[in-house]
Amino acid sequence: MKIKLLAAFTITVCCIIAITFTLTTSTKGAYMVYAHSNGSLGGYTNSFRDAKSAPTGQAANCTRCHTGALNTPINTVMSIESPLLVGGYIPNKQYTIIVKANNIDPSIEKIGFEATVEQNNTPWAKAGTIIITDLTRTQTTNAGNAITHKILGTTVSTSNNISWSFDWIAPAAQTGPITFYAAFNISNNDGTEKSDAIYTRSFSAIETIETAIRHPNNETPYMIYPNPVKDFLNIKSTQQLDKIELYNTDGKRIFSETNPKKIDLSNEAAGVYFINITLNNKTSIQKLIKN
Repeated sequence: MKIKLLAAFTITVCCIIAITFTLTTSTKGAYMVYAHSNGSLGGYTNSFRDAKSAPTGQAANCTRCHTGALNTPINTVMSIESPLLVGGYIPNKQYTIIVKANNIDPSIEKIGFEATVEQNNTPWAKAGTIIITDLTRTQTTNAGNAITHKILGTTVSTSNNISWSFDWIAPAAQTGPITFYAAFNISNNDGTEKSDAIYTRSFSAIETIETAIRHPNNETPYMIYPNPVKDFLNIKSTQQLDKIELYNTDGKRIFSETNPKKIDLSNEAAGVYFINITLNNKTSIQKLIKN
């Protein structure tokens, strides 16, 4: 047996593994294979640029190597997203991107991914800069234009989900709309390239401008602290704020209130959150770290 790994984000996920095997007793079957993978070679995300670079007549996704059908119906929910990009990206600003798969069949032990970002216009050039924030589980590929897993980043959790995150610096102004592409390989662990489940996902964002909330003297009329926060987030403002909203990385709103002075985060899980501050019909979004 061996484990096939793919990518999350419509990215190159086919043939991404160089594997050495060790057979041992598995908790889910007679044997289990532990594989050492160099990750995706890049170019299998099903993106327009990857398709242009693929050999004539061959797919720009993992089905180039794996015989499983592409995007067959499945209960697993896969996505690539960033709550801060829902309204568009601001040129040269840094964002956290999440690639994830939830509701995974309990029999699945390993999933791999690859993701990339491209301009929406010809010649579909790669867009922005990918920054690795988890050196243990992820790495760049395709000359730094994509991200893929490492072997330690392929194990499905006991709660039947898996996720990867990275930072992305948006491209310069006038780049125009962009799209994130990701590909996933859900392995059947049969030791061949046959019947693996291959999936692709994408997420687009338009270019926008920053609408910062400031006084005429260029001072921000509020203060949010501490960041990182452990228990209580304090909000001090010289004006009444229209609304404060807090979102987790799943895009779920966990707090919404008009002009609050304090937010209790003591019962929230550690991780990244996004706080939206609305004043005079203008909204500012900030990244918040919960320890």
